[in-house]
Amino acid sequence: MNPYNSLAPDSRVWIYQSDRFLSGEETKKVEQLLEEFSTSWTSHNRQLKAWSGVFYNLFIVLMVDETNADASGCSIDKSVAFLKQLQAQLGLNLFDRMIFTYFDGNQPIPLSKQEMELAIQNGTVQHHTLVFDNLITNKEAFENEWKKPISASWYRRFFKFEHSINS
Repeated sequence: MNPYNSLAPDSRVWIYQSDRFLSGEETKKVEQLLEEFSTSWTSHNRQLKAWSGVFYNLFIVLMVDETNADASGCSIDKSVAFLKQLQAQLGLNLFDRMIFTYFDGNQPIPLSKQEMELAIQNGTVQHHTLVFDNLITNKEAFENEWKKPISASWYRRFFKFEHSINS
């Protein structure tokens, strides 16, 4: 049974976006390291029911089902330390929250804030364009709301695209 399927819908979620796409080889390596981390992740010496994965060779997702043991501050610190070690090992930046990603067909397109503003101005990104909401907090939201129209996302705080709403 896939451990992901056994997690409760309210399992906590953390999404880290890389500043670049991982190669196929890097993705395999990251998935292996994530599995090792997830199966050994503890909180106050209690094993966490955790799962992790890589999506689109761009996003690292960690989940913890807290029905038996809560993810404490110390355990969250362990995950951050693990991810910082991973980013140093692979030459990534997993902590830049100012990378905005929209979904173009079957491909995520990560952009800087300035690049996203230009994409909105030139109509490449419109009010209905799907974006990735990396601020979601639980498994149910991950499954149902991770990709949502930009007009319904937190991106609205940063971008003016009202002209594209009317187009």
